[in-house]
Amino acid sequence: MSLLICYATETGNAEDVGEMLWREARRRGCKSPRMASFEQLSLESLASERTVVFLIATSGQGEFPTSARSLWTCFRQKILPNDYMDKMHFSVVALGDSSYQKYNRAGRLLRARLVQLGAHQLCPPAYCDDQHEIGIDGAFQPWKHVFFEALKGVEGFERILDSKDPELSERPFVSKFRLRFCDGEHIDEPSGSAEYVRVETISNERQTSIDHFQDTRLITFNIGNHEEALRYRSGDVLMIQPENLDESIKIAVEALKLSDETLDRPFKLEPTDSNIRLPPGWLIGTTTSLRYCLKRVLDLQHIPKKSFFEILSRISKDEDEAERLAEFCQPENLDLFLDYTLKTRRTAAEAFRDFYRTASQLSHEQLFDVLPLIRPRAFSIASSPMAHPGVIQLLVAKVEYKPPIAKMADLRRGLCSCHLTRLRHGDMVFVRIRDGTFHFPSPETPIICIGPGTGVAPFRSVINDRLRIHPDSESLLFFGCRGRFSDYYFEIEWTHLEKPRIFVAFSRDQEHKIYVQHLLKKEAALIWRLLQQGAYIFVAGSAGEMPNGVCEMLGEIGKEIGGEENLVKTLETQGRLQFETWS
Repeated sequence: MSLLICYATETGNAEDVGEMLWREARRRGCKSPRMASFEQLSLESLASERTVVFLIATSGQGEFPTSARSLWTCFRQKILPNDYMDKMHFSVVALGDSSYQKYNRAGRLLRARLVQLGAHQLCPPAYCDDQHEIGIDGAFQPWKHVFFEALKGVEGFERILDSKDPELSERPFVSKFRLRFCDGEHIDEPSGSAEYVRVETISNERQTSIDHFQDTRLITFNIGNHEEALRYRSGDVLMIQPENLDESIKIAVEALKLSDETLDRPFKLEPTDSNIRLPPGWLIGTTTSLRYCLKRVLDLQHIPKKSFFEILSRISKDEDEAERLAEFCQPENLDLFLDYTLKTRRTAAEAFRDFYRTASQLSHEQLFDVLPLIRPRAFSIASSPMAHPGVIQLLVAKVEYKPPIAKMADLRRGLCSCHLTRLRHGDMVFVRIRDGTFHFPSPETPIICIGPGTGVAPFRSVINDRLRIHPDSESLLFFGCRGRFSDYYFEIEWTHLEKPRIFVAFSRDQEHKIYVQHLLKKEAALIWRLLQQGAYIFVAGSAGEMPNGVCEMLGEIGKEIGGEENLVKTLETQGRLQFETWS
């Protein structure tokens, strides 16, 4: 009997909570607990599981995380019998934010469907809320206590330790992996797999004016050698595997006190338990080195989560640092934890520097416990399969800004965006195609695209495709930027395309700010006419005010012109209002 911890996440929070739960289950005596993401599982394999914890975040406008959508589609099949999962005992931990309208919607839907399929609730769900005074711990910590008590009643888990059992604190820390050094062997450089392939950078061109604060690039990759593996449709997403920035590597190496000899010593990574998965083979070779792993495998630039401090506090032999590290993990010290991490955007490398006495004590194996793997990042593809054959293009805004507190001198930098904007001709990158969230109708059906900033990327793709399939297709684009001469992306292209109608909101070119929702109001009659013809509306860009403002304006248009009280809800139900937003 084995416990399975299944997570679905966009930002890594659900995975981090799962990691902490997995470690505690292991310490308490659960035999070989396992962790897996939703995308690593099938419905058939889940149906054979006996004890499962589902950790799931809610993303965007009440949506399932991208990694969970395929499995959730399988869950929703109407042909599944009501006893399909009647052998399973489960509990759900949902992670969300009550400031959003569809708070924890994914977790609630998943729990309800599991019950419909005959699964038995081991204990009530935890609906965690970022807005709680102690954050997700407000629901997670009470749930965890109830969960382990309930778990003792399941066959095979009767002997797990109580949280106050003295033996628990005496158990030594056990790493997930061991390093078997193999001096004299060559480092394997992964060249790709069926999942991820390496593509060459052709060009990296700035799209904003030199004097504009935002550096946005149009990056072009050559896919000529991988056209079958990288076949895509308008609206699809390119997953990019970034690398740590040299600045972060330098900080970490100094704090960890790693010599060149140590960094370059070859080793093989081996799991300490048969249920622990190795990192994917396309990411790390059979024989590797710490230098390679600190560059391409382990995330030095992530903002540390609680598991980072929990592990360091247990490992530390420095009394003062161990005490400070442990404080970050206590629910009542949430503000202290947030001040140190999220509010300052402090990286793991910088935390190593701050707690250098503990960092320098870490064994090489423990680096794989403390640091998560670098996660691939998703970018909407800006090129059209028909208009731009043989290449894939991305529109990437570089994330780089001054730290929120003056005493931190180093600029805050986004890992993937900075890695991409530094690419030169000939540089290689690991990529794969992922289905996008947009489902575009046939070219005969009108579409209304709303994409401020880099949100315009998928619409450049679909509009170009539609024009080549059906030159008379009706396509509207509402684009927003700061100024005509600063960040009007693809201006020249739009002026050369006759059919699509482009409406641009320049928010800073006049005294009063103009946003895309203001243009929607101005073109209300046109929008309503197209909606009556079955038009679909697509919204892409930053989450928060923009999509909310668009929905409010669409609601007004429905009421004022069509007398429709619930236009937004109706369109969403029909699949004719779709969002792709990110934070």
